[in-house]
Amino acid sequence: MRFPLLLPILVLLLALRCQRAPVASSDPEPPQVPGGADPDTSGTDVPPPPDTTPPAPGLCSEYPHLRVIEVSTTAQLTSALRAVRPGDLIRLAPGGYQGGLVITVSGTNTAPITLCGSSAAVLDAGTLSDRDVITLRASHWNFVGFSITNGLRGVYAERALYNTLEDLTIFNLGQEGVQWSAFSSHNRVLKSRIHDTGRVIAEYGEGVYFGHARTQWCLYTGCEPDRSDSNEVRDNVIGPNVTAEHIDAKEGTTGGIISGNTFDGRGMVRSRPWVDSWVEINGNGYTVSDNQGSVAPVDGFQVIIGLRGWANDNVFARNRADIQADGFGFRIDSGTSGNRVGCDNVVEGAGKGLSNVACQ
Repeated sequence: MRFPLLLPILVLLLALRCQRAPVASSDPEPPQVPGGADPDTSGTDVPPPPDTTPPAPGLCSEYPHLRVIEVSTTAQLTSALRAVRPGDLIRLAPGGYQGGLVITVSGTNTAPITLCGSSAAVLDAGTLSDRDVITLRASHWNFVGFSITNGLRGVYAERALYNTLEDLTIFNLGQEGVQWSAFSSHNRVLKSRIHDTGRVIAEYGEGVYFGHARTQWCLYTGCEPDRSDSNEVRDNVIGPNVTAEHIDAKEGTTGGIISGNTFDGRGMVRSRPWVDSWVEINGNGYTVSDNQGSVAPVDGFQVIIGLRGWANDNVFARNRADIQADGFGFRIDSGTSGNRVGCDNVVEGAGKGLSNVACQ
């Protein structure tokens, strides 16, 4: 029998093999730390805890925030708005959300609140006549990236300060796209697209509206001028089918900036005689610069007296206007003072020329 003879030999060979010393690797791996972090080799420093806040995509990431709240349904959005606190960023997943939101909780100067999403996230009020998509009665908010549609107005603000609308798509509304009113100041509309407004009342279909006309002051501002001041509209595309003025700054407002915008006047409706320009300034101290427009109803830019003491000290510089109508590039009411139309403005296709006042 050969198996009994071979067994002692195999046992002896295995014993000799196990006694061989292990060979060290020439490139040893470092010790592993849970979570994949590098080992602490200093002996004293403690690594900081990881940031578990998920990154916000696109423009959302440019806004500072302390906490991200993810929402994908109307119920989740409503709950988030009820519980929101300064520093929060509410991120909308693509999809439809019921509009008619009323926002009353404010952020702070150092911890604003942000509501953001892609253009595929759509706030829809479901009616062109009964409610606004967003009613804003708060300050220090950023609204970024998403779409706003099917409401009386897109964004209607009262006593709202230091808010920003950026990269929004605002369309298909019964009246105005955006209205800053009732002492709403230091707000901005940036890099947004506004079109198809005034679907119910064409003469109220402004793209962006500052303040209230004096006939509305007793209703909204205790009969005082609606000082919705120092608001900015920059780098937006407004039109086509914005049925009234693309930007309308009412008497009582001061110090706004309208710059870098593109106005497309196709689809403007002269339902009232006053709907006759892309930009109408009734306030004081506005700077209107570096805009471009095409297809005006009559004039491109106007300064009109709505109340004595207003419509003064406005400046128009470096704008380009292809009027394609019988009016002026710039028309300034007589009886105003301090308004200046720069000679660096370029006007084409205006039946009456650059301006009814001498350029400076």
